[in-house]
Amino acid sequence: WGFYARQVDRLELDNVRLRCAKEDTRPVLQCEQVRQLDLDGLKFRRAEGAPQPVVLSEVGLVRLRQSDLEADELQGAKVIPWR
Repeated sequence: WGFYARQVDRLELDNVRLRCAKEDTRPVLQCEQVRQLDLDGLKFRRAEGAPQPVVLSEVGLVRLRQSDLEADELQGAKVIPWR
């Protein structure tokens, strides 16, 4: 219900707020074959019972700052804090 990205060199989501009219347990973000993913200020409401908010496959580097995610939720990529 949120974003899906595939075969991207660099994807930056800056100050993005996602909302649904009703709860949705699908991932907020799904990325495949992304070399670098920058998440700065990604905000969303977590649905109860949702397995994981973000699904990553073959993602090289994730830079994370002021988002509703913790580094340990981003499995499958190298995560560094973004200052």
